[in-house]
Amino acid sequence: MQADNKKESMLNASLVKATPFGYGAGRVHANRVTDPGLVYDIGIKDYLRFLCAIDYDRFCCSHHQQDIQLSLRDAQ
Repeated sequence: MQADNKKESMLNASLVKATPFGYGAGRVHANRVTDPGLVYDIGIKDYLRFLCAIDYDRFCCSHHQQDIQLSLRDAQ
C-alpha cells in the first residue's frame, strides 16, 4: 500500500484506491543515470541518413549526400 501524508491509501482522480501506475514508482535511483540502459550506437551520418529519408531538409540532404549512402541499393 502506498500512503499519503495522512497515512491513508492514495486515491486516483476518480477517488478510487490508486494502483502503482497511478502513484508512480516512488524512488529515484540517481546512480542509474550513469547507466541509461538501451542506447543506440549511431553516429552523425546515421542521423543525417534518417533525416534525409523523412525529407526533413532537402538542402541538408543534398549537401551531405556525397558523404552518406541513402539506401541499400546505393551501397551495393
